[in-house]
Amino acid sequence: MSTLFLISSKLGSCSRVPYSDKNLNYLTEDQYNNIQILTEVFLEGFPIDQIDLGVEMDKFFYKKAGGSVQFDEVIMDVPDLFSSPIFGILIDRNPIPVAFMNSEDRVSRIKQWKNSESEFSRSMYRFLNEFTVFLISGSKRILEIMEYKV
Repeated sequence: MSTLFLISSKLGSCSRVPYSDKNLNYLTEDQYNNIQILTEVFLEGFPIDQIDLGVEMDKFFYKKAGGSVQFDEVIMDVPDLFSSPIFGILIDRNPIPVAFMNSEDRVSRIKQWKNSESEFSRSMYRFLNEFTVFLISGSKRILEIMEYKV
């Protein structure tokens, strides 16, 4: 079975998070759904359940409209990594995109990057963890809990 066939056969079986009611300005549906993968991995057991990383990322870009184009382009590419077979091959030699796996498998796969022999995989895990913290740090809900006046 060819790798291309394997990847294309997985396309139809993607699990997706509802997008239609989010009223987002910048993120596409795929980007929104892909950023939810970070929620599954890094916010498991997080005591505040009202944080939606997709919405937080969209708010970040909405607030920053007209900002640094290079920075924005790099940040907007982060959710797309999870749909890329090339990214999968580079990070752990698995051509199946993370976004096309079931929830348990993708969480397990990403958590394996933390202790991988590959420096690239470990660095990507740390980056995604820090990116998640970056997104939630701007959440009004977090600021309210910290009693910071918004």
